[in-house]
Amino acid sequence: MFNSVSREGKDFEYHLNRTMVRLNEAFKIIFPSMPIETLNYIYWRVLMDENAAQSLERSFGVSGQNLRQYPIVMGCICCARAKRALDHSRSRFAWNSLARASYFAGSAILERSLEIFMPEFKHDAEQKALSEMRSKGGKQRVAPWKTVEDELVRLVILEGEKGKCWTTERQIVRHFRMAIIGIAEKSKLKISEATMVDTFSRRLKQRGTDIGKYLRKKGAGE
Repeated sequence: MFNSVSREGKDFEYHLNRTMVRLNEAFKIIFPSMPIETLNYIYWRVLMDENAAQSLERSFGVSGQNLRQYPIVMGCICCARAKRALDHSRSRFAWNSLARASYFAGSAILERSLEIFMPEFKHDAEQKALSEMRSKGGKQRVAPWKTVEDELVRLVILEGEKGKCWTTERQIVRHFRMAIIGIAEKSKLKISEATMVDTFSRRLKQRGTDIGKYLRKKGAGE
């Protein structure tokens, strides 16, 4: 139940979200021309299927043009592994994976220097990631998640225009809980309640231009 989230669970979600924000910030700095959905694709793919992590690790291994992407990709993979582990009550492994993700997030920003000293990597690295994102298989895996996300944003706007406001993205996801479950089932998307709140609250944070005016942070003036 949402109201019985443990203190450990809340701490974990805080650090997980913070790490993903750092990875996203590093990604936007190092690859400004690439779609931010790249990291969400990686996160969702590993969250749904642990075997996908091995494939991604091979695709973005530390060699040649993939060197600059490796810390960000590995950090994202570790975040997804950490979330999967916590959902399956593997607390120790979850925190260990999150610690690795934090390490990769910290080192990812240092890859900015490679843009100066090895600029020849930039084009090839971006093209490989774009190819992976735009592949038929990649689109098929991400499509159900994007469908749910877009419908959620539509519902937020619909109620928001009627005067409804929320204080956090997580509150929005909980408010539309049943609607999300219904849309996910129609899209043949299997998702736990914990993953639903974690994933879509993070996605809503990246849709600020669409829903920002319906968020009224605590303490804000009327």
